[in-house]
Amino acid sequence: MDNDSAALLNISYGAANNGSYVESNAKAKLEAWFADNLKDYADDLADVIYCNDTNHVVAHKRITEDGKPTFICAEEHQLTVENGKLTYPIAMMSADELLFSGAGYGAAPSDGEGYYADTGKFQTLTQQSANKMFYNNSKHYMNRSSGTNYSANIRPVIAIASDSAYILGGSGTKLDPYHLKVVPPVPHQVDSLDDSLQIDNDIDSAVYGDRVTFTIDKDRKVKKITFTDESGEPIEVELIVIDEDEGKYAFDMPDSDIYLNVEYEEEDESVEPEEPSNPSTLDSSKMYAVLFVSCIALFGLIAHANPKRAR
Repeated sequence: MDNDSAALLNISYGAANNGSYVESNAKAKLEAWFADNLKDYADDLADVIYCNDTNHVVAHKRITEDGKPTFICAEEHQLTVENGKLTYPIAMMSADELLFSGAGYGAAPSDGEGYYADTGKFQTLTQQSANKMFYNNSKHYMNRSSGTNYSANIRPVIAIASDSAYILGGSGTKLDPYHLKVVPPVPHQVDSLDDSLQIDNDIDSAVYGDRVTFTIDKDRKVKKITFTDESGEPIEVELIVIDEDEGKYAFDMPDSDIYLNVEYEEEDESVEPEEPSNPSTLDSSKMYAVLFVSCIALFGLIAHANPKRAR
């Protein structure tokens, strides 16, 4: 998409505008292109955060000096449809994203393999100085523009919603791009093989990428939780711990049926035998009572045997 007009900030603000947002020519071109080409597919796109970093002092140091890009974006720089700064879910790459894609700053990548975002001369959303933006130049590396009136192409960026498409393969590089399956995924069976493992919301199926939560017996010590296919072969999924004390866990649904099982540590069922009571051991109060009664009985026998002495 060609842009030969001024103000390449997607949305800019500054002292000249009393800190208020000013929509740029680039934003107008993006929205017009979206309306003509993608509006019918809007339900399949995600409203993600695009970062229009205008803190050029921090951005300059992060990109040009430290070479440490980040996906963290301050709230005041975030562009979304939800926060009202975008009309449609479309924007441009940030300089940080360009670095993450493999671009170098001021020089082409040393490995000579290029990077997937190297598609010519285009503007980014990141401000490099008071009136200059970072951009990808025609020499296969990132640089800074000569000013906000600098002419460069606009490279639209969209995010496909996870329930509209999913990644079948690829690592996202220029040599190994992602391969998407842009059709609704088929629901697969989810089942528990142990009565103590309850799948939340009583669901029995889910589609690829869905977050499935389940609960196990919190009063027993877990040995392991397993995920298998119908034949019992293990399925590699990441176990997500939500609340271990309450027995709450989750996993992201694979592209196949899955069966859950839990094994607990064996409980020690041995019971300490009670020590047999010693019949010769009596409570002291009972012992005195027995002695007292014995003495009375003995005295009675003596008196009976010697009646004269008893008088």
